[in-house]
Amino acid sequence: MIFNGNKLPLETIKVFVLAEMIRKQYPQIWNLGGNIRGNESYETLKRIMKRNRKFLETERNFIEKVWLPWKARHHNHTRIKGFVASLKWLAVPSVGWNKMRQVLEQEMKKNDNRRNA
Repeated sequence: MIFNGNKLPLETIKVFVLAEMIRKQYPQIWNLGGNIRGNESYETLKRIMKRNRKFLETERNFIEKVWLPWKARHHNHTRIKGFVASLKWLAVPSVGWNKMRQVLEQEMKKNDNRRNA
């Protein structure tokens, strides 16, 4: 992957927005996947996103040796736990953004229904 001026790709914006919403409003969903390395990764990626997706030279090793290989190994997620893990890594699996978002939205509705029951 080639980075434009040490910036994460544009697609990470929509993933980050959804991830932040789920992290804050649906912690029970957030805790379904990627709880050790994913949470650590998310904190690093969140700092990068707050700098307009720009990563520092000191973060280049994380991007090249940790983030990109994780995305390559975990592109086949198709279930809720995998999609939550993907959120924490600001990644979109091969099934695509729409499918990932649809499954996550269904899980949010289930949680909302349980709250309101």
